[in-house]
Amino acid sequence: YGDTDGLLTQLRALLADHANQRPKDLAALDLRRDLDPDWFLSQDMVAYVFYIDKFAGSLKNLPAKIPYLQGLGVTYAHMMPCLKPRNGANDGGYAVQDYRAINPALGTMKDFEKACAAFRAAGISPCIDMVLNHTAKEHEWAEKAKAGDPAYQAFYRMFDDDILPRQYEQTLVEIFPEQAPGNFTYYPELGKWVWTTFNEYQWDLNWENPQVFLAVLDTILHLANKGVEVFRLDAVAFMWKRMGTGCQNLPEVHDILQALVQAIRIAAPAVICKAEAIVGPKDLV
Repeated sequence: YGDTDGLLTQLRALLADHANQRPKDLAALDLRRDLDPDWFLSQDMVAYVFYIDKFAGSLKNLPAKIPYLQGLGVTYAHMMPCLKPRNGANDGGYAVQDYRAINPALGTMKDFEKACAAFRAAGISPCIDMVLNHTAKEHEWAEKAKAGDPAYQAFYRMFDDDILPRQYEQTLVEIFPEQAPGNFTYYPELGKWVWTTFNEYQWDLNWENPQVFLAVLDTILHLANKGVEVFRLDAVAFMWKRMGTGCQNLPEVHDILQALVQAIRIAAPAVICKAEAIVGPKDLV
């Protein structure tokens, strides 16, 4: 990005703010993991992945399941999508309406914090999904964009006509050709085409805008201070777009992810990220 509009000053202030708000027990975990930075590579790490409702009914019931997990030797608990999704169709929870709220069907953020604290006390690292490529079209940023706020319209990839979308489509693949053909959706109320890689209700973020980087980082660090120790970064291969390509797995994606990881390491060193390997086998390396 370069130091666009004082980006580095904004970044430093953001990191300092979250570091200062870090709860004491998480700050202590930061110190322990600073001394053992490869903790997650241990051969003793055992993962357990579950949907909260199927496994425990609700977040309040989750701590009671810890003895069962300990009996299996589990050290890492991945709770499948639990942030607040849009109502109705939501791609299994991957169309997030509010990254700072829990799906009401599962509980509250307070319930989530208590569950994370119980996991942490038992030596189990809580993991959640963080969707980076898109938000639900009902997200606060999208609502402001719909209201005509140019700053938030710049958070998404919007076009006044279909000239560029048609050019992009020539080299793009369709992710859900049966249920959501094409990669763009026209909204008459906006008078714009919006990039929608997955479903019409999932709007692709514009990662060329450094303010998107700051806003997403701010959200990640907010959740880290609630007790999340591992973020599974969803759909990252699609984050950067370039005309004439399939807009997957481009070099800028790797640059952005490395920058996010380095920033997180400053404010919350105990936290790690892993990225979804969604591309074809030949591109995985």
